[in-house]
Formats: sequence, structure tokens, C-alpha cells
Amino acid sequence: MLENIKNNSKWTLLIKLLVAIVIIGAFAFVLKSDKKTGAVVLTVEVPKFDYLNYSKAELSVQGLINSSDLYKIKNSVKDIKGIEKLLIDIENGKVEVYFDEAKMKDTDRIAKQIKKKSGFDAQLTRILNKSDMHKEDDYNRKIKELYVATVNDFDISMADFNKEINMFKSKYIER
Repeated sequence: MLENIKNNSKWTLLIKLLVAIVIIGAFAFVLKSDKKTGAVVLTVEVPKFDYLNYSKAELSVQGLINSSDLYKIKNSVKDIKGIEKLLIDIENGKVEVYFDEAKMKDTDRIAKQIKKKSGFDAQLTRILNKSDMHKEDDYNRKIKELYVATVNDFDISMADFNKEINMFKSKYIER
């Protein structure tokens, strides 16, 4: 069976993709040993972002399909002064924009820029100020759920990664 996998170019490609993701995303994964058991555990280290010092705009965006769409959305708002971070959930078509209220007064501009520069239909659904943010303390949990890795501002979404894995898995079973 191992010989079949070696000779199958799709499996080779999948293995290379997984190795690349691990190597590229190495900054996010850390091996730690459990002090009690001595077992080595792979943990995800999320780069620190003090999101509670920002306001958040939540948007609904139609038509998101894969990780390249994440890049399109990020690229479409990069010139808006005051935006610090974006979290994009492609499966549910939701975008969270973390911004500095002092630098950005017109939050409607975010949806307009997304539509204009990326072509995706975006609707502003909710704004949370700094005090609201302390009530919804969930940025770190969401980033771990939504992304596999980030490379030079290009995010690889968990949904996209799972789609690819399932596709290769079904083709392998089919064979």
C-alpha cells in the first residue's frame, strides 16, 4: 500500500502541501512537553493582538469560496486608515474588522471598499465599540478555529484545507 501512495502523484502532492503548510506555518506551531506525563504535545501559538483595545465591525459577505478570497478581502481594505486586523470566516460568509475608532469614523466605507475592490457583496451587520469588545472576548478562539496558517498576510482557511483533504481522501477511496 505504501508503494501505491509513493507512486500516486496526487498523494505526493497532498503530502508536499501538508509539509509546506507545517514548514510555512511553523511559527504558529510549537512542540511542548507535558511536565506531568513527559508527552510531547503540538500546540498552536497565536501571535498576540490586543484586540480589546479596538472596535469591531461585523460584515456579511456573499460568495466567499476559498483562501484566495481571504486575500482579496484583506487587500480590498488595506488602504483604509485605522484597520488593524481582519478575521474572515469563508464558510459562513462573515468578516470581522478590528479598527481604531479615532482613526476611522466612516465604518460604512468598509463594505463599500470590499464591493468596489473585490467584487464581493458586503453588508455591515454590527458595530461593537471598545466596551462591547470586553463582553465578547473571543478573538483568540476564532483565529484558531478559522485558519490553518498565515503566510505573508495570506491566510489558509481551515474550511479550505478541510475541503482539499476530503477531496483527496474521497479520490483515494474511489481508487
